[in-house]
Formats: sequence, C-alpha cells, structure tokens
Amino acid sequence: MERCIRYSVEKARSLKALRDNELKYRNIFERSKDAIFLADADLRFFTVNMATCNLLGYSI
Repeated sequence: MERCIRYSVEKARSLKALRDNELKYRNIFERSKDAIFLADADLRFFTVNMATCNLLGYSI
C-alpha cells in the first residue's frame, strides 16, 4: 500500500512539473518577437506564433 501511495504522489508531481513546463514554453512561444513555427518534413506548418504570421502576412 505504501509503495502504491509513493508511486501516486510521484506521478502527481511529475504531471504537475510537465504542465508547468508546458505553460512556460507555451508562453515563450506565444510572446516571442522572433518567428517560431513547427513544421513537418514537407514544411507544412503545425503551429506558428504571431511573429511568424506577421512576417508572412497571415492571420490566425
């Protein structure tokens, strides 16, 4: 039982850290003045930030 509780607590901590990091990097991505985008090997965009839209003349 103790092992199960320890595992659950550690899992909860890991998930919180993951959420915190995702939020941190999402904010950096969205607020950056530099153009940042994610694309596949065929250069199809998955996601872009506002600076990329402004540079390329697109709107979100």
